[in-house]
Amino acid sequence: MKLCKIQAAPPPAAGFGEPVHVQGGEMRTRGRDRLVESGGRFKLDCETRANLFILSGEGYIKWARGETAFAAGDAFALEETHETELNGVCAFLLIQE
Repeated sequence: MKLCKIQAAPPPAAGFGEPVHVQGGEMRTRGRDRLVESGGRFKLDCETRANLFILSGEGYIKWARGETAFAAGDAFALEETHETELNGVCAFLLIQE
């Protein structure tokens, strides 16, 4: 179980499907990857590995081992974090490995 900040640029956010309204925001999918515009709180489940890119906004990530602040431009590696919650109005890209 790991969540750590990394130095990485987000991949292009192209090829995602039509937006679907979820949890007070919108989500677009491309395979297992997600592009999300969150209205303030978004729960995600990471059973394996994923990279999280914060495209806009700020807030904090709440997970089993605490809370971590984020802001636009930040990137994180998630590994088996299971239920994770992003709190704050933001847009993010979740790339599953």
